Amino acid sequence: MTFEGHIDRAPCLLPHRERDKALVIPEATPRPPDPAGTNLIATPADEARCAGSEPFRLPAPGTTTSEGACDGPAGVGMKTITRRLGPAQWDTWYREGRAVDRSVTDAEADRFLRHVSLSAGSSVLDVGCGLGSFSRQFFRWGHNVLELEISPAAVEIAQRRGTQERLRYGVHDFDASAVPTTLQSGSFDLNVCRNVLPFLDHQRFMVDARRRLRPGGQLYVLVRVWSERGGEPDDKPWQRGFTEEEVQDLQNGWAEQERCWLGRHTALFVSDERRRTD
Repeated sequence: MTFEGHIDRAPCLLPHRERDKALVIPEATPRPPDPAGTNLIATPADEARCAGSEPFRLPAPGTTTSEGACDGPAGVGMKTITRRLGPAQWDTWYREGRAVDRSVTDAEADRFLRHVSLSAGSSVLDVGCGLGSFSRQFFRWGHNVLELEISPAAVEIAQRRGTQERLRYGVHDFDASAVPTTLQSGSFDLNVCRNVLPFLDHQRFMVDARRRLRPGGQLYVLVRVWSERGGEPDDKPWQRGFTEEEVQDLQNGWAEQERCWLGRHTALFVSDERRRTD
């Protein structure tokens, strides 16, 4: 089976496959978005909805401060970003076909499957899912996936590629203060955040991510690393990153930390509980 064009390389990590046997999971037959999914796109700007759930109100997000410490060890010494990009800007880029979708490379797929072990039917939250290529792969592996994205346009495109009972989409701004019922404490086995964290109040996000994970759950972060703050190219504002110091701060307070390099990006795998190796 392929990973949206990438070979599956997980001979031992997935419990529903035999050792040294190819993982064969038939492609899900997409079906048109249901009414809940359609309503999600048509929701007012200050209201968000996850497919199949009641709408919840989100207050207008405020401006983040330039720096500050977060309650709890995960945010010590970390600084927030003041330049905020709203849903309208992301909608424009997605509709123009800009290179903002977060495609998965062979190298990333390989590293991910080496460091993350999920049982069949695990609950996965994909934060800033873009067009949902990574989320759809989790669905094919037999997991329950919730994709949340700030851009209604991106969610609409992802929904055109099919919705399923175990593959849900939602529009949500993680910098808003309200927390939807779908993000309850201890709800997820894996929290995925790829190339998104520099656009968020990452102090708050790291604390919330820990709260959302079940015991033994993992947080996977992929982020571009710059040599100095403000190193992002002006002509590609969707390519934000962190400095090496900021990436190291993300690891503070987690019981287990693993990290590897993927070109200009670093992949970070953290958990509050150490995994058994036997």
